[in-house]
Amino acid sequence: MPRPLTLLLAALACSSASADEGKWFLSFHTGRSVVWIGGEDEREAFAMGIGYSRPDPRMKAGTRPGNLDLYLYFERSWSTPQDDVPHVASDAVGFLAAASWEDMWTKEFGTYLRLGWGIQVQNRTSNDLDSVLNSSPVLGFGMIFRCGSEFRIGVDYLHLSNGGTAGRNLGQNQLMVSLTVRVQ
Repeated sequence: MPRPLTLLLAALACSSASADEGKWFLSFHTGRSVVWIGGEDEREAFAMGIGYSRPDPRMKAGTRPGNLDLYLYFERSWSTPQDDVPHVASDAVGFLAAASWEDMWTKEFGTYLRLGWGIQVQNRTSNDLDSVLNSSPVLGFGMIFRCGSEFRIGVDYLHLSNGGTAGRNLGQNQLMVSLTVRVQ
């Protein structure tokens, strides 16, 4: 794990929050790329990571309180067999910062919405990603279950792109199903 990202995550997580305000999560994601908006490479992916979420007044939407969510993750992705696209498997490390909003409908059940941005560093380029460093806006939503611990099941849309800084910049659109478990 790159040391600067670890230090950044720790610094952001500890800034202006007491220990009892924040929540730590482990997350697991699986999914595939959706070939649209320019992409050609059909890929499957698996990711796992650690996240920290805490209330943050800067993240509120109107009168709705919001949270600052920070995620550090590892992703493995690979091309599915296609005649015209080279098969490439890649590993990546990413960091996401997002605003999130929770609505608890009962004490045990609720929903969440997350919107954010991050960066991802890959070990090799692929057909749709001509750079090893890519921007990664994210939109996620799902359900919250509190039964003993807190579990979240959701869907994340992650767009990876180098912003036109290298190659054709087709970009990659990942649709991932996620399971997140609170660990503290």
